[in-house]
Amino acid sequence: MIARGRICQKDVRACVLLLGDVYPELTPVNLTEALREYDPAGQDEPELLTVREVCERFRAHRTTVMRWIAQGRLGSRKVGSKRLITRDSVREFEMAGERHS
Repeated sequence: MIARGRICQKDVRACVLLLGDVYPELTPVNLTEALREYDPAGQDEPELLTVREVCERFRAHRTTVMRWIAQGRLGSRKVGSKRLITRDSVREFEMAGERHS
């Protein structure tokens, strides 16, 4: 579930599905936070993520992520020719459960 300081969100979702009946308060967000406390290396994520990294994290197409940005659902900033998304914005997006558009 944790590899090289990164938490696999697919595994997190699978755990939540398997344990959801026993622990109804378990959500992907609080499980991820608990794993970060267990493995502090997971907190070393960069403060700004590229569109590609957000696409990989949510398993979404680039067009979808750009739409979320345009709709204001994901905070970002333009640095040169790159669009960067703040880690806090991604966390808020996950907590709000806004993944599906």
